[in-house]
Amino acid sequence: MCALESGPKSGEGASRRGKGDARSPPVTASSMAPLARTPGNSGVSFLGVLSEGSTVPLDTDVPMNSKPPWLDEDLLRKGREFATKYLFAVVSTQVPALAMIFSFQSGLEPLIFTGKSDTPYKAYRRYLSTVCRIMSWYETDFFDKKSEGYRSMAAVRIMHASVFKKMNEASREELRSKTTVTGRETGVWSTHLEVLKKDFAEMDVDESICPFAGLSTASKEHGEFVFVNQLDLAFTQFGFVALPILYPEYFGIHGATKEHLEGYCHLWRCVGYLLGIKDRYNICSGDGLDATRERCRAIVEKWVKPGFRGLTPDWEHMYRCVLEGLNYYGGFNTFGGMIAYLMWVLGIPVPHLRSIMTWMETATFYAQWFIFRFLLTIPGARAILNYILRLNFKRALNVSPAWLQRKKEIIYDYERLSDKI
Repeated sequence: MCALESGPKSGEGASRRGKGDARSPPVTASSMAPLARTPGNSGVSFLGVLSEGSTVPLDTDVPMNSKPPWLDEDLLRKGREFATKYLFAVVSTQVPALAMIFSFQSGLEPLIFTGKSDTPYKAYRRYLSTVCRIMSWYETDFFDKKSEGYRSMAAVRIMHASVFKKMNEASREELRSKTTVTGRETGVWSTHLEVLKKDFAEMDVDESICPFAGLSTASKEHGEFVFVNQLDLAFTQFGFVALPILYPEYFGIHGATKEHLEGYCHLWRCVGYLLGIKDRYNICSGDGLDATRERCRAIVEKWVKPGFRGLTPDWEHMYRCVLEGLNYYGGFNTFGGMIAYLMWVLGIPVPHLRSIMTWMETATFYAQWFIFRFLLTIPGARAILNYILRLNFKRALNVSPAWLQRKKEIIYDYERLSDKI
C-alpha cells in the first residue's frame, strides 16, 4: 500500500537532491539502494562516551542565571531565528523523534513511572505543556529572568529533579510495577508490534556496540545504574536535534543555511547545559554542525536501528497515546502512517507493516510526504502553517472544562478488550 521503502541520505546528501526531488512521485525499494550513511569515527567514538553516562546523574549544580563560557550570543540568536522561521517543520520532527526516543527503554521508563502520559488524555495534557515550553525557548531568551523561556526552563529542571529523586529512591518492587504498562487492568494498546518486529528482524544492522540490552530494568537493580542520567538526557536531546539537521528537506526545512542549522544546534547545546547535561555528554558539539551530525548519525545507525529489534508493547502503547493525544487539537496522526514515514526517512524497509496499513494510515504517510517535500517549498506556505500551528496550540490552551471532561471519558477499543479478559 505504501510504495516507499528507502529513504534519503542524511545531512548534506539530502540537500543535494534539491527541489526537483520534492515533486517526484514515491519510488519503490527495487529502484533504490539503501541510502543510510556510515557514521564517521568521531561519531562512533562519542557513543563510548555516552555509554559511560548511564552511571552519571543529571547535573543539578548549574545555576539558572549562569551562562556557559562557550556561549555565542550571535549563534544563539541565529538558532532562535531558524526555530521560529521553520516552527511548523521543527515541531513536526518532534513527533517521529519520540518513536526513536521511546525505543530506548531507559528513556521510556521515567515517562511510564510518572504516570502522566500513559493514556491519550494524559498524553494530550503532557505534550501540550511540553511543546509550549519548548516554543518559549525558541521565541524568548531563556537566560533572561523575566522571560517565559526562563520560567519554563526552571519548571522543567524542577520536574527532572523530582523524577530523579523518586526513581532512585524507589524500591525494586515499585520500579518493576511502575516502569511498564504491561499487566495493567486498563490494557495495553499494541496491535502492530509483532508485524513490525518481522520488518526489523530483516534489517542489516550492526549490533556490536548497541547498549540497549544491557540497560534493562533488571540490570539496573544491581546498583551501578542511576535513573535520569546523562545518557538519558543526551538521548532525549538527540530527539530534538537529529531529524532537523540530518534530514532537513524531508521534514519541510527547505533553504536553511548551514549557519542557521549550526545556530539551532547551539541553541540546544545551551538548553542541554541548563537542563543538567555536562559538556562531555552534550550531543551538540562545540566543534560545529558537521561534528554534531556525525554524533547523531552514529546514534541512528549504531543505536536506534539495532534498538528497534528490542521494542516492547510499552513502546507502541506510549507512542499511540502520544499520537492520539496530538489528534485532540487538530492533528492528523496515525500509528502506521507516522512509523512508515520515519522508517522511509531512515532507510528501513517495512513491507510487513505496509501490508496491514489501513487507508487512513496510508493517507497519513502520503500527507506527510506531500506537505514536507512539496507544499513547504511553495512561497508563503511555511508562514501559513506556522500560523495554523500557533493557532491550534492557542485553542488547545483555552478549551472548556466540559470539552476536557469529554476527552477524558473516551474509552478506546484496547480498554474495552481488557474488560473482557
